[in-house]
Amino acid sequence: MLEQMTSDFAPLFAIPAIAGSFFFLLRFIMMIAGAGFDGDAGGHDMGGHDLGAHDFDAGGDAGDGASHHHDDSTDSFKVLSIQSIAGFIMGFGWGGLGAYRGLGWDIEMSLLAAIAGGGLIVWILAMIFKSIGLLHASGNIAIQDAVGCTGSVYVGVPARNEGRGKVRLVVNSRARIFNAVSSGEELPRNTRVKVVMVNRDNTVTIARDDS
Repeated sequence: MLEQMTSDFAPLFAIPAIAGSFFFLLRFIMMIAGAGFDGDAGGHDMGGHDLGAHDFDAGGDAGDGASHHHDDSTDSFKVLSIQSIAGFIMGFGWGGLGAYRGLGWDIEMSLLAAIAGGGLIVWILAMIFKSIGLLHASGNIAIQDAVGCTGSVYVGVPARNEGRGKVRLVVNSRARIFNAVSSGEELPRNTRVKVVMVNRDNTVTIARDDS
């Protein structure tokens, strides 16, 4: 086996195959562990990203600050990303080695097979990440969907836009915590409220719900 990978022109393919596989798997493991899908201060919902909302955690606060729409997972795979380069090198090496040693092709044809193999791996990865991105997008909740929803104050909201609090709402059957302001009275924790409008800073304006 070792001789098959180190004799003649085989190292031209064997070295990229081994090196590309190592870096590709390393990067993939990092992504699975979360390094490739860094979210911003906003909330997450089973891999999706929400605009202006935080996951509801009954045991604690979800964090401060308005969140912003985060790009889907296709941002983790771009034409010149480390992942795509490693994938191409891996596909180039194994494709060329398979053609050169497995099929007995000459070096010229094996080089063409190697390039085709690298391109195929990049295309497959792009399709996989695109599919993941679509799954993420399906879980998104737009902050505008909160208008008219009722809920309860999670962190007290000062009166007359003098500060922010947080409100816990159920939007599209999902529990979310939004940054909130009140244009009227102060709203203490656990007050029943209703969202009356969405603000440009990704907060919601709430009022006491007496219904």
